[in-house]
Amino acid sequence: MIRVHRGMYRFVQAADYSRLHAGYAPSGPQDRFSCQMTNQLLGNDPLAGAIEFTLAPAALTIQQDCHLVVGGAPCECRIDGAEQPEWTVVQANAGSEMTIRLGPTGCRVYVGMAGGVEANLDASVDAAGVFRGNPLAAKIGRTLRVGKQSWAPEFGVVRVLPGPEFESSLADDIADRHWEIAEQSNSVGLRLAGKKLPLPSYDILSAPVQDGTIQATQSGLLALLRDRGTLGGYPRVATVIDCDVDRLAQFRPGQQLRFQWVDQNEAIEAIRLQQLALSDLQSDVGRH
Repeated sequence: MIRVHRGMYRFVQAADYSRLHAGYAPSGPQDRFSCQMTNQLLGNDPLAGAIEFTLAPAALTIQQDCHLVVGGAPCECRIDGAEQPEWTVVQANAGSEMTIRLGPTGCRVYVGMAGGVEANLDASVDAAGVFRGNPLAAKIGRTLRVGKQSWAPEFGVVRVLPGPEFESSLADDIADRHWEIAEQSNSVGLRLAGKKLPLPSYDILSAPVQDGTIQATQSGLLALLRDRGTLGGYPRVATVIDCDVDRLAQFRPGQQLRFQWVDQNEAIEAIRLQQLALSDLQSDVGRH
């Protein structure tokens, strides 16, 4: 079990797309790839529950011996004052105090635990989260060497496809500039401050949106994340490719990004390489 004393956090599980027709957001981890990698290092189902911390420093008490992994944005993690490596299976003992502080880049950190962890719904239990399965099932010291991924561009670049309301005259206006993440950004989407796009209208009949839809508003662009709605009333000028939605979720207010146009074949190849990275890790875990 876990008690969280400080920090902006939530317990996340696999996105649920089964209720889109009723207007429910799919939600799930904002940086899905990082969350899956922490789980796979632990030998968990990649879609097992984990804790997602956003921006603010976090402090929590581990109430039961467990094996855990911290991944996602670069951060400083300490257990009882001792610094712990990221992307590595470590042990925390019952009563241990854990702190997490983000580095200069990135927005979200994931804490995965052997067997998975879920929000506690039992009011009689003094804990924010409870373990599922065997919390000591992972191999201590198993680590992921995090380097440049073959499927990922340089940080600050987000790859996009044309959206339903895209016009060829907008291509340079969208890609040939830097967009700054505004303070009003949240888990629904990032507000991108910049020059207004030259559109004849900024209103359309409400139409479906998805993770990574980029809408054009009179005050700039709005890039939707995983807690977005299901419909939108602004022109959908571009769509972030699937695996770069994870990267989008790691930008924080004040940072800048730029968009890079790709075609459908490049988007599919990026997904293939990302899934290959997950499969390779799963195979490595299975051998050790």
